[in-house]
Amino acid sequence: IGLDPVDSTQRMTFDQVNLYDGHSISAVAIGCLALGSVVEQMFDLRRGSVETTEVKQAEGEGATTLPIGEFLSHWKTIGRSALVGSGVGMLPGLGVTLAAFLSYGAAKRASPEPESFGKGNPQGIIATEAANSAVVGANLVPTIALGVPGNIAAALLIGAFIIHGIVPGPFMMTMHGDLIYALFASMLMANGVHLLIGKLGIPIWSLVAKTPKSVILPPVLILCIVGVYLPGQSLFDVGIMLAFAGVGLAMRRTGFPVVCLVIGFLLGGMLETSLRQSLLLHKSDLSAMLGSPIALVFIVLTLVVLFRAFRRS
Repeated sequence: IGLDPVDSTQRMTFDQVNLYDGHSISAVAIGCLALGSVVEQMFDLRRGSVETTEVKQAEGEGATTLPIGEFLSHWKTIGRSALVGSGVGMLPGLGVTLAAFLSYGAAKRASPEPESFGKGNPQGIIATEAANSAVVGANLVPTIALGVPGNIAAALLIGAFIIHGIVPGPFMMTMHGDLIYALFASMLMANGVHLLIGKLGIPIWSLVAKTPKSVILPPVLILCIVGVYLPGQSLFDVGIMLAFAGVGLAMRRTGFPVVCLVIGFLLGGMLETSLRQSLLLHKSDLSAMLGSPIALVFIVLTLVVLFRAFRRS
């Protein structure tokens, strides 16, 4: 959608000046992920608000702290789950859900009491949360090295890089090495800060978790609209967000992954520009591009991943 990046030909603009530069990526992402989820939860709340409130009140009871001794006693589970999460995070598109399931299964198989999982065994929670946390940092490997986001946060990070004129990829370490090391250092410091804030703020966070959705969802809805409107002060972007909120809601209801759609929109522009430049460089000869050893390696890896995914399904 918009003008061709090479010869400025109009594609799917429908005589709309607002579409000459393409659609707003933030409107698509917020519409599919945030607003679509808000609308879905509003429907769920309307159908079962009483049951939801009772469950939240029951879940709010009990202790809100974890002794440090008990935390350290599960170091094997933490280490195993961290390795699983790191491995999953380095593979684009798998996400935290797969890491959580894999680490949970590994912890259950290694436990002397597997029947206690799902009935209050803390190792189940520790395994899933450790894997989730490990995925976040490992996602930076394909993001920085290949320019391929592993999740939405990494995709938004790529978008921020592009806005500042930095193209993620194999040459990013040599051209912007100071930025990469600063990013690594900030992540190391963030771990300590997160631990401190999380430990001190447990009583507060538990109160927030018990806040009814009927109170939380309206402000989130307003923030979605304001967040899309303010950058360009365009009601057209708000309309795009509303349209993709409907798309995201429909995909959730039918079981399709919304994240894949958003990543497609984020990478589509980069893919098209690189493809057009390669075609011009090789005079529209696809064999010259596909015959490269590096390209063949990535093609084989892609086919292997797709084959294993279809085999599991």
